[in-house]
Amino acid sequence: MKETYAEAKALGFDTKVLRQVVRIRKQDRQEREEQEMVRDLYLHALGEI
Repeated sequence: MKETYAEAKALGFDTKVLRQVVRIRKQDRQEREEQEMVRDLYLHALGEI
């Protein structure tokens, strides 16, 4: 796994974002959608959206 991230970094990918994508893809679709809704609600409350 470490080598894969090193290779992705060498190709210009942001490994921090890549790790987030992998983490999100492991989640259940419904759980992911609920988290996105809550995150959007918080961002809206903070005036970011």
